Amino acid sequence: MTGKIYRFDSAAAAAARDAAMQEAEDNAKAEWKAGVLFIIEGVAKVTEEFTTDRIWWFIDKRGVGRPREPRALGPMMRKAAANGWVVKTDRTRKGVRPECHRRDLRVWKSLVYHPDNR
Repeated sequence: MTGKIYRFDSAAAAAARDAAMQEAEDNAKAEWKAGVLFIIEGVAKVTEEFTTDRIWWFIDKRGVGRPREPRALGPMMRKAAANGWVVKTDRTRKGVRPECHRRDLRVWKSLVYHPDNR
């Protein structure tokens, strides 16, 4: 019996993830990235917890446009975390956008939320 041998290597997997995220970010337009960071910060100020579905909703509502590679939102969420606006939780919620096919989406917790911001 012959077949493909799969190699499992967590370091290689992490490196591939990081390279793909960097490529997605590099290919996104600077105006899009700035607009999305503005949206993420705004959502974090008025929402205690959210998924990227909420961010996509505002991207569409504000007319920011879609990047060539939708995975470009991942690096923007990482930047928002680095900026101290949000932190990943260990929880997920089912996505509601049809293109997500109800997959699990990370729940993000705001670090800048305050009820008076609403």
